[in-house]
Amino acid sequence: MERVFSFVRRAVVTGVAMACAVASAQEGEVPTYTLDDAIQYAWAHHTQMGIAAEAIEAAKAGVGVARAGFMPKVSLNGSYTYNGKLAKQVLDFGDAGGFPTGAGEGVDLPTVEDPATQNEPIEFEFGTKRDYRGIAQLEQPLFTWGKIRNGYNQAQTVVDAEELAFETTKRDMALQVTQAFYGVILGDEVAEVSRAGFEQAQKRLETAKLRFEAGAATKLDVLQAEVGVAHATAQMIRAENTIRLSRLGFALALGVTPDETNDVTLVGDLAFENVEADPVTLVYRALEARSDLLALRARREGAEYLTKIAKAGNKPNAAATGTYSWNDTEKQDAQTTWSVGVGVNFPLFDGFATRNATKRAQANARQLDARIQDLRGTITYSVGQAYVEFNAARAVVAAQENAVAQAEEALRISNLSFENGLITSVELSEAELTRTQTQLSYLQATFDAVIARARLEYAVGAEL
Repeated sequence: MERVFSFVRRAVVTGVAMACAVASAQEGEVPTYTLDDAIQYAWAHHTQMGIAAEAIEAAKAGVGVARAGFMPKVSLNGSYTYNGKLAKQVLDFGDAGGFPTGAGEGVDLPTVEDPATQNEPIEFEFGTKRDYRGIAQLEQPLFTWGKIRNGYNQAQTVVDAEELAFETTKRDMALQVTQAFYGVILGDEVAEVSRAGFEQAQKRLETAKLRFEAGAATKLDVLQAEVGVAHATAQMIRAENTIRLSRLGFALALGVTPDETNDVTLVGDLAFENVEADPVTLVYRALEARSDLLALRARREGAEYLTKIAKAGNKPNAAATGTYSWNDTEKQDAQTTWSVGVGVNFPLFDGFATRNATKRAQANARQLDARIQDLRGTITYSVGQAYVEFNAARAVVAAQENAVAQAEEALRISNLSFENGLITSVELSEAELTRTQTQLSYLQATFDAVIARARLEYAVGAEL
């Protein structure tokens, strides 16, 4: 016999503002959410997803930075200089006769109109008052011993790793929402069972009072029935408190602050769907599919590129350069010059920086190897543990399936027997307690089995 506790009721979830849950919902309607709706909402709004998305954007920007190494570097410098006081030099010929007044062969000397001034000192200014300059420079790497290419490849591995980390965060969010979603359903179903138990206790109290008035029962029967009502009331209060806490947990799993209250309708069944799987096959699937393991492998690939970059630290580099300059002053027309060239830099000694950088990169790579090996062991164990818990949970569900119907039938017979005076109130109380405990056990077993399957899928990294 398969018993399914259906849950289609309103849940007042603290802090949930799910305007996008049902696109067709009209204004004023209470949004309706399935498990998939809730997971999609968490993926779109939870802060952890935002953090993971920004990490991807940062990694992509890192690729852009690395790509810039392939491109030429162009710079433009300009300057204006005003020289308030220029350097001067005075030529004093004294009695030497100043400049000659005649012209020699091949020499064209200035003619002095007033010979009386030939012996006066002559003053010269060096430079210009205003100087305008502009320089454009270009540098294009030609050969860097693979440093630029390896840097670009390493940046790509960072993007791959962050995208895989994003998938891991999505898996984490999906599991959290699944647990919270079914936690709300379980809480409401427990509350429903508690209310049914309270109604049964009240019914027993009324029957006990009627039989006491008719002389068919003792005062003890009435007192025992009143104690049963008190116990049922306490259980119902605890169940209502569990509902409130489960809804708070649901809001937090969706990534909203539990400060506001919005009406939400959750649609889902607390029903367990069995699945057959081979544990060895599940481990192999996990080692191939787990995004956290794939992310570590991507980082290990990046560590290999970093090692190559470190080894190239003392290797020669070649670059082409070009310069274009412009200069203008008040004493001459603007002039331009340009030049091109190729330069080679060959480090001879760097203080062992390259050797130590290589050692550091290799040590980081070995750390990642160890982390990968450790994670493989952790995955193998977690899949095995999840599989064992899944098997145990579904076995408990199978054992509890018939017990619920049997407890219901036993309580029905006990009620009739008590009304006809065939059993005591103690025996009826035992039947009520058995029915309630059986229902609660089945609910908990079903919840455990549903969550056990979700955890098994999480451990494997794929749906079963």
